[in-house]
Amino acid sequence: MTPRTLKHAVSSLAYALGRKYPGLQQRGLWRRLIQARWQDIEYFDDAWRARIRQMAELIPANAAVMDLGCGPGWLGEIVDARSYTGVDYRPRKEDTVVCDFNKRQFPEFRRDVAFVSGCLEYIDDYRWFIAQICDKADLCILSYCLVETHQDLAARRRAGWVNDLTLDDIEREFARYSFRLSVETATPTRNAILLFKRGDGA
Repeated sequence: MTPRTLKHAVSSLAYALGRKYPGLQQRGLWRRLIQARWQDIEYFDDAWRARIRQMAELIPANAAVMDLGCGPGWLGEIVDARSYTGVDYRPRKEDTVVCDFNKRQFPEFRRDVAFVSGCLEYIDDYRWFIAQICDKADLCILSYCLVETHQDLAARRRAGWVNDLTLDDIEREFARYSFRLSVETATPTRNAILLFKRGDGA
């Protein structure tokens, strides 16, 4: 049995025990045991394309975009390829910029827009990540599954999510760098879509 297989077996057993004995779910150790890692469960749901299209409508015309956690690069199929830069923890295509955000790696270049679709949930040091975004872009288009709408912490751990943020938490972090929430909407699956602008957000 490989270490990965053993970890999955332990995680599955812990999860099953927690479902049978709900008292276990209140223990931090239980949540750590059932915590999945994106690298181990990585998948790309074709339904996410709709979310990306909805978010892409917020990109200003002619803006240069860095797609943080780009995955297959679906955003690159929508925007002008000359203004698109995909960034991910592993090379997805020949021109992918490789940065592992959980190793505090971030692109050195600036772009007009930071596009973050389905990525923030997997970032350990989300404060550092948001600080990097605010240093390298003037606008951020972000999707996130807020605790307000996705309250089941066990489900969050099993999905590989490592943080549990409210809208106030996210607004507060961006406000540290004078970014203000300009647009707040949601997908049909209750993913919050947020647009933060440097300045007053007007």
